[in-house]
Amino acid sequence: MCLCQTEWLTDDLLKQIQSSDNLCQRLRDPTFMQAIAEFQSSPQAAVQKYGNNPTMQAFFQELWGILGLIRLVLSVSVCV
Repeated sequence: MCLCQTEWLTDDLLKQIQSSDNLCQRLRDPTFMQAIAEFQSSPQAAVQKYGNNPTMQAFFQELWGILGLIRLVLSVSVCV
């Protein structure tokens, strides 16, 4: 089964992100949006660039925590 690009973008995911003031604030910040783009295009370089930035680390840990949970749910639902 192939998921469309937006099938993973559920109301529950949006609610989880919106419930975090930190994530909402960071997602409006161009610096953090640039970091997301860098992780998408060149993950190793982004880790080198942002790996020692505690604010960036906290942001990505929280974001990936939510996205990782969604990925797990999707993998289970796709395999069933």
